[in-house]
Amino acid sequence: MFEFGGVNDTYIFGLLKKTEMSQIGNLANAGSVTFNVDYLPQFFQVASVADAVTIDNLNIVFRGKTVVNLSDAAQIEALFKLENYGVLAASSLIANRLMLSDGKISGSCTITANNSAATTPAAYENSLGISSDGLIRNIVTVPVIANGNLEFTNFDVIYFLPTNVDYVLVEFENGYQETMTANEIEGLYVSQNPVEGSGLVNGFCVIDGLRGDVGQKVVSAKIFATGANVDVVSCNWQSV
Repeated sequence: MFEFGGVNDTYIFGLLKKTEMSQIGNLANAGSVTFNVDYLPQFFQVASVADAVTIDNLNIVFRGKTVVNLSDAAQIEALFKLENYGVLAASSLIANRLMLSDGKISGSCTITANNSAATTPAAYENSLGISSDGLIRNIVTVPVIANGNLEFTNFDVIYFLPTNVDYVLVEFENGYQETMTANEIEGLYVSQNPVEGSGLVNGFCVIDGLRGDVGQKVVSAKIFATGANVDVVSCNWQSV
């Protein structure tokens, strides 16, 4: 038996097997808590599928790089829904589980979460294996300034409230560009993915740059804002 990443591991028949529980603690009662671990897990989970999303601020930093930085409860709930690969339901029925990397990676990591409820749900980390490519998520909110525009590329998914979106210049994988309204963006996403009754995901327009059908995969999206800023949650991958 030996120490790896701050948890006890052992080799059985040449395979690395984790021998300690994956719970790293509990969220604070209507407050914030920081977990310090010496590895980045592949997944971070709060509570169980039967529990509602109560996190309104989530910040994860690994080796000085931002993995997740969200400070809006609706954005965080939408992210958990998108991580369910189309399994959309009331927040009390989704898995509060988020992928952080392509596998467990050794290094200094801080996970800070603010709990808006008067509860202390368990926080878990787990992995399916050791990272082979050293890839970590980068999930942050990027503002598109009112009456301005901003182009997003190399994303697996971006999402934003349709309010104050004038239009989006979308480029598909075949190089063709199309100007689309928020309604059209909703239609494009719905044609390939399950959504809620509103045609949105937790109220957000979604552009899928990863799982798009052949000919419909989006490689870039330039968002034009009007009247007020548009906050866009951008999810992509980066090397350690």
